[in-house]
Amino acid sequence: MRTMVTRATMEHMSISELKAKALSRASDDSRVGALSAALGDRADQCLLVGGCVRDMALGLPPVELDVLVLGNALDLVDSLGFDCLERHERFLTATCDFDWGRVDFASARRETYEHPGALPEVEPAPLEEDLLRRDFTVNALTMPLGSREPGDWPAAELGWADLDAKLLRVLHDRSFVDDPTRLWRMARYAARCGLTPEPETLGLAQAAVDGKFLEGVSPSRLGTELLRTIDASEPAAAIASAALHGLLSSVGGSGLGIPQLADMADRWADLDQSRVRVAAIWWQAGPVSAARAELIADLGLGAELTDLARQASDPSGFLNGLEAATRPSEIVQACSDWAPEVAALASTASVGDRASLWLGELRFVKSPVSGRELMAAGIPEGPLVGVGVSAGLDYFLDNEHASQADVLEAATSAARDAGWQK
Repeated sequence: MRTMVTRATMEHMSISELKAKALSRASDDSRVGALSAALGDRADQCLLVGGCVRDMALGLPPVELDVLVLGNALDLVDSLGFDCLERHERFLTATCDFDWGRVDFASARRETYEHPGALPEVEPAPLEEDLLRRDFTVNALTMPLGSREPGDWPAAELGWADLDAKLLRVLHDRSFVDDPTRLWRMARYAARCGLTPEPETLGLAQAAVDGKFLEGVSPSRLGTELLRTIDASEPAAAIASAALHGLLSSVGGSGLGIPQLADMADRWADLDQSRVRVAAIWWQAGPVSAARAELIADLGLGAELTDLARQASDPSGFLNGLEAATRPSEIVQACSDWAPEVAALASTASVGDRASLWLGELRFVKSPVSGRELMAAGIPEGPLVGVGVSAGLDYFLDNEHASQADVLEAATSAARDAGWQK
């Protein structure tokens, strides 16, 4: 597969319409106007590139603005006094902060990879070479910031045609070998933009998965791609696409909970759906061996999501506890050390009625007797108050018509049994 760069002006009518839509979006986007103003006469050496051009052509609001600089991007942002949040001399890139948002600036460059999954070595290159190093033809589109007339926008050959046809096409046969994280991007673009990998690209992707090239990517980079997928604009579809292409095993996941995601969003709307998606990715992936635990930890998801992934991987203790529970208090006890998102996925399992009862009702129940009331009844401040509160709640859960006096008696009785002498 070999893709060239074209500046052809004779285009299919729908391609012209795509460019017109992109131009209209750019004109309406205050960030683009502010960026052009900030660049001043240096705008002539700058082009919007990649996903922002693609999204504007599709009528979508661009998530971020990426600028391709014909020359040295670091020199440009320094000379204009832009506020740089990050600068990478190695990659010839900088991220700058403006009052209206952030912009990524990158020098036109070529990339080489020492081995599959390695970070690239870069050096300056002409615009045409820069476009050919990109992941997909639909991301090798540009819109010059100096003059945005759509007649002469450099792009990879087939870039605009593929966008018109809603196709994802890599620019060369080693694309997924050089950078296997492009497999994750393929899943997100398919979901966000409604794009379909064309047959040759799909075959190359499958070969990269079968060749286990994702194993050469550091866990932290995989974790970054995973978090971007979980929080993508169409996250359920993006995760499903990642599962379809066999990507979840690279992060130790199973994807067994993914078919339930739409139901989860409807039934348990009060839950953090990002966390539900994490649980779905790892649902019943298997016992958390030392290797799986290390991989999940090294993804860099943060302590809470890491713990959630581990719980979801092996919920057997949770499921067994619910299976044995016969009373409301026992259901609450079985769920007490588990994340609600794990219970949400269990709500369609054999213990689903109990998981649903806890999620929909029991987890919100509070004891009508407080610790302050127990201390007023004579229980000394300390651990025995906790014993009493817990026992009072259990009694209240298991006795639908219990009065407050009944609950107080159950609580104080439990405290006495635990060693309180009235």
